[in-house]
Amino acid sequence: AFYQYIDSAGGPYCLVQRDVASRLLPPVSVATTRGPLFEEVVQTYSYGNGLQQRIRVDVATPDVVQVTHSIGTLQGGRDLVSRLSTEFSTNGGDVYTSSSGFSELRHRPINTTGPISSNYHALVQSAAIRDSSTSGGGGDGGGGDGGGRQLSVLSRRTMGVAGLSDGRIEYMLI
Repeated sequence: AFYQYIDSAGGPYCLVQRDVASRLLPPVSVATTRGPLFEEVVQTYSYGNGLQQRIRVDVATPDVVQVTHSIGTLQGGRDLVSRLSTEFSTNGGDVYTSSSGFSELRHRPINTTGPISSNYHALVQSAAIRDSSTSGGGGDGGGGDGGGRQLSVLSRRTMGVAGLSDGRIEYMLI
C-alpha cells in the first residue's frame, strides 16, 4: 500500500513529518494478466501526475515477487512511501540494511522515542525484515540462511527504508 508523509520544513528527501503517514486512496484501475510464464497486476492511482505499481510473479520462481513503481511529479512537501505488511514477528520493527551494497546486512532496532525520520536508514542495495517467530529467523544480525522466513527489498537506486512496527517495512519512493 502507498502512504504519504506531509512535511513541514523539510523539503525533498528531507523527512520532517508533521504526523504519521496517511494512506492513499485505492487505485482507480486494476488490470490482471495471467499467462504460462508469469502473473501480473498493474494498479493505477490518481495521485500527483501519475502513479502506477506493477506486481509480477514468475511461474518458475513463485517465492520472488517483482514490484516496479512509475511515479510522475508530486505536490511539494510530500514524501511517498510503499509499505509492505507481513505476519512476521520482527521485535517491534527491526530492519536489516546494507549501508554500502557490499557488506552484510546490519541489524537496526526501532527508535520509539525519536521522530519517524530517526528510523529511516539508507537502502543502498537491499534491506530485510526477519521473522523471529520461526526457527533461526532473527536476532543474530548475520546474513546466513538459518531456516527462518525473511522479506527482502532489493533496489536499483538508493532510497530510505524503515521498519516502524512489527512485521512492516516501508521504503521511500520520492
